Amino acid sequence: MDASSLASPVFFVEQYFRFGAKELAAFYKERQLFTKKHFFCYFDYQEEDGLVWNKIVFIVNNPDIWTQEEANGLVPKWLYIEGVDTVGSDGKTYQKWWGIVKKLLYSI
Repeated sequence: MDASSLASPVFFVEQYFRFGAKELAAFYKERQLFTKKHFFCYFDYQEEDGLVWNKIVFIVNNPDIWTQEEANGLVPKWLYIEGVDTVGSDGKTYQKWWGIVKKLLYSI
């Protein structure tokens, strides 16, 4: 295997949020600090019926992940490791995004 080859497949996992851009970046940063891990990702948005959803597209390349379904499960576990009532560094509770995430994941 040459130096540019990946041993496991690469998956893209989209997660949608109602956060504004700054809050979304802060939420992502807090996940990194809390878990001491990170995913490569990029921030994007999607317009639907006049609404704008901010999203993070996570790039998953993990030697233990071999299917899209496994990647789809790994990202929410990292995002919501404390459960659905995560408290941010500002002391405010993040809303229950897990229900929204599950609804979006199962609608795909």
